[in-house]
Amino acid sequence: MGRLGIPGLARSCALRSLGRDKIVTPSTKTTAALTAPRLSLSVPPPTLQDQPDLDADQVDALFARSVSPPQSVASGSVLSDAILREAPVAALVADRDGIIRLATHETERRFGWGAGELEGRSVTELIPEPLRPRHRARWPQFFESPRPLFFPASAGLAALCRGGEELPIALRLAPLHLEGQTYVIAVIEDVGEAQEGAAVARRQERVLLTFLNHSPAVVYLKDAAGNYILVNRRFLDIFGLTRDQVVGHSEEEVHPPEIAAAIRANDQKVIDGGNPVRFDETVEHVEGRRDYISVKFPMRDSAGKIWGLGGISTDITERNRAAQEVLELGNRLELILNSVGEGVYGLDLQGRVTFVNPAAASMIGWQIEDLLGKDQHSILHHTREDGLPFPHEECKIWATLKDGKQRSADDEVFWTKEGTSFPVAYDCSPLRTEGRVVGAVVTFRDLTREREREHARRELSAARAVQRRLYPASAPSVPGFDIAGTVFPAEEACGDYFDFVMQPDGTVAIAVGDVCGHGLGPALVMVEARAFLRAGLAPGRSPADVMDRMERQITPDLGPLFLTLLLGVLDPGTRSFSYAAAGHIAYHLPANGDPVRLESTAPIVGLLPEPDIELGPTVRLSPGDLLLIPTDGLEETMNGDGEQFGADRILRTTAEHRDRPAAEILERLNEAGRRFRGPAPQADDVTVVLVKMLS
Repeated sequence: MGRLGIPGLARSCALRSLGRDKIVTPSTKTTAALTAPRLSLSVPPPTLQDQPDLDADQVDALFARSVSPPQSVASGSVLSDAILREAPVAALVADRDGIIRLATHETERRFGWGAGELEGRSVTELIPEPLRPRHRARWPQFFESPRPLFFPASAGLAALCRGGEELPIALRLAPLHLEGQTYVIAVIEDVGEAQEGAAVARRQERVLLTFLNHSPAVVYLKDAAGNYILVNRRFLDIFGLTRDQVVGHSEEEVHPPEIAAAIRANDQKVIDGGNPVRFDETVEHVEGRRDYISVKFPMRDSAGKIWGLGGISTDITERNRAAQEVLELGNRLELILNSVGEGVYGLDLQGRVTFVNPAAASMIGWQIEDLLGKDQHSILHHTREDGLPFPHEECKIWATLKDGKQRSADDEVFWTKEGTSFPVAYDCSPLRTEGRVVGAVVTFRDLTREREREHARRELSAARAVQRRLYPASAPSVPGFDIAGTVFPAEEACGDYFDFVMQPDGTVAIAVGDVCGHGLGPALVMVEARAFLRAGLAPGRSPADVMDRMERQITPDLGPLFLTLLLGVLDPGTRSFSYAAAGHIAYHLPANGDPVRLESTAPIVGLLPEPDIELGPTVRLSPGDLLLIPTDGLEETMNGDGEQFGADRILRTTAEHRDRPAAEILERLNEAGRRFRGPAPQADDVTVVLVKMLS
């Protein structure tokens, strides 16, 4: 119902009708004329203390002042009465006894009564039973101190319809003084719809708050000064604050100064610009600093004036971290691609280069930027090794782009920018996205050096085969002696040397040599030394003479290499061993007694231009004695701790197995060296000769 103009009109009409025409008595529904030459209403103006419940609107203002209708009203009483009864407002007039003297048609309609049926009835018929005691107690109080009163919807009043339905109402009362009697004017407002609307609004508000409180995003509302008006539960949880600590407070009271200043600056941009803006913001959490993407927008009133700011902030910390990890991963992959020695390049489905690493560009002689977007087949795979064209459709890389199958090759060539080819081995793998082939990655390596190494390895293998034929096929058979020799090369070719030469006089020449290093070069020196030694041997010629001649012949060919060599002659008849040694040593292990070291008698071969080789002391042998002639490979074998096998271990191992055959003793020595070395590769050639006197 309207509250501003209509109640004032109803009251004016009621005053005119009551002052000029009639008042219905309790005993009859007929009207009795109340004639009065002049209507005089006197309602003293109430003070502010007299009306604590009064709303400051136009209805209350009209109720709060005295009304003195002019004399001209009398002539319009019939019209006034008609206007009053037809006014679209629920209003009635009752006397001190609670009898309704006048009711508008709207009142009768609203509460289910027929025209004129309410007049003469008690107002209690419009009051629900539970409220009637309260009404009976307060009705006389009103007439004891009559003044305008207002009972809002919150007062819990209700009106009773004729059919028993109760309607929640707001009630306005005002006293009417007429010819010494006091009446009450009541304006009744049905607030059911308003209450229902308010209930709907409250439900909607609860739903909205529930929605906001369950949102994983941070939601907030601020006034124009930057003070928080509303925040959701997520806001409070992440900052570890209560609502009282946030609502009504500014950024500076919620966030650290640096963060507060940044947030306030962003807020001001929204206020100044008047449009929504998206920001990246960082705030201090209970869990540490977190990154947010914030959408902030101005709040406007009905006139378009900005009165505040709303915001929704979403935590993007994990997304930022993931993006950073992807970026770092990309950087690491790029570093890996840029550091590997193999060539790597990518292709799209048309065979065009999409990326290429420096190694690939270097091998084919192109700049990286010049390769991007080019057709790889026409650049580096266009021709076969024999010079014939390589058709596109026969290319394995092109086939992978078409059917998505991985392929490899190790017998093709790529071509450089300068027009030269080089042998390659490559793997071509498809690139897939969501199951679709979108390109390929080719990884290749230049086989030029591998083929060169393979060629060298084959040559070394051939050299080793030749060299092995130069070693004694078997140990010499000498009555009363068990002789054995063995060599364990570190590579295909060996720089160690041992030899047995039976001489016509029944003696046996025994040679053991070691060219520094190992491999093909030392092996060639060893072959040459063998040839010169064998050429110089003759019955009766001393080992010193043979070595002197050999050294003079071989020294010019040694270059940076050098050779240690021991040459001895075993005489079975005299049971003696005479020798000369250039930088080489041997050991005599008597059957009874301590080992004796047979020292070198000359410098290393090739060290001095004029050799001076002498004979060593002749060794007299007895049954059970051993002669051990090793190269330094076994003695210098090292374990993982950097410790050498050493001469003591050689002698101790030999002595422990001296009762075994000579060949088996050598096997035990080599096995002891391998165990001592562990998993490390053999560093040097190992050669050992053993002479054992039997009887």
